[in-house]
This record gives sequence, C-alpha cells and structure tokens, in this order.
Amino acid sequence: MSYQENGIGWQLHQLQRRIGEWYEYHTQSQSDNDGMDWTNSVWWEAFSQVVFWMVLAGVVFWLGWMLWQLLSPYLYQLFQPSLQTPVSHSPDSPVTLSQWLSRSQQSQRRGNYTQACFCLYMAMLQRLHDQGIAQQQASRTDGEYLRIIQELPKPEAYQFLITTHQSLRFGRVTATRSLFEDCQRAFSQL
Repeated sequence: MSYQENGIGWQLHQLQRRIGEWYEYHTQSQSDNDGMDWTNSVWWEAFSQVVFWMVLAGVVFWLGWMLWQLLSPYLYQLFQPSLQTPVSHSPDSPVTLSQWLSRSQQSQRRGNYTQACFCLYMAMLQRLHDQGIAQQQASRTDGEYLRIIQELPKPEAYQFLITTHQSLRFGRVTATRSLFEDCQRAFSQL
C-alpha cells in the first residue's frame, strides 16, 4: 500500500509542529517554575493550531491584497472594455473639430457607440476651446466644464454631452444607437 510522504498538508503540519516545539523549548523554563506542564495539554495544542491558521490566513490575505493592488488596474481594463478610450487627445497633436466629428461618424458606422459619443464630447470641448470659452487642459474635470458652461445662454446641450460622458466613462451605462443619436442632437444644438 503506497501513501504520499510529502505534500502541502504534511509540510504545513510540520511547520506547525516546529513552531510549537520552538515555543515549548523557549517556555520550558517558565513551565518548570509553574509546576504544571501546560504546553503538553490538549488546550495548548488547540490554541497553537488556531494561532497557526490565523497567522497563515493573515499572510495569505496580505499577499492577495498586495497582488490585487498590483493587478487591479490591468484587470479593471480587461473586464471593462467599454471604459477604454482608444482615441486620445494630446496637446502635442491637436485634433480639430472636424476631425473629432469625422472620428465620431467612423465609430458610429463600426457600431462603437461609446467611442462615437466620446468623439462628440471631445468635439464639444474643442468647440469651447476654439471659441475661447474654456481652454482645453488635461487636468480639467467634467465638473469644471459644467461650472464654465453654466454662464452660457443655453447650457443644456453641453450639460447633456458632459453628463453622458461621465455616465459612459465612470458609470455602468452602455452606449446605444439611440444614446448616440441623442448626443448628435445635443451637439447640433451647440
């Protein structure tokens, strides 16, 4: 009859036993003074097992947490593809209003309504920039744009595009053809 001589369970048992023996060795002088050898009792064995498994669980939890901190940005992008914005806008290569509108139409034809709505949002920001209302800055938030457009005569179309962008980017909203058409109507009202 064969049996396994080594395995993770056996290794953990041996580690637990060695820790217990180490502790017993270091506390032997104390137990000699007490007159009671409580380290050999059933209570001590149960206590040492509980402590061992709690420490092991803590280490595993800590390693899992560190791994999550390391991988969460990548996992978030992997499992939330609708939040990705492959079209970027960098100050080094400015994109014109007509280019944003063209990109929006191309994305709409491919059925990528999230990207099409994003391009309309960027076209709106470019329009605000071109008109001198709000200079585009990478650090400017949607909330700042909402405050700026409140001073315009009819801010509703701007508000719709900004809040739609926020919903698509940070919420759990999925862009549809009808949402894209609503964004197109809002952009035409600017």
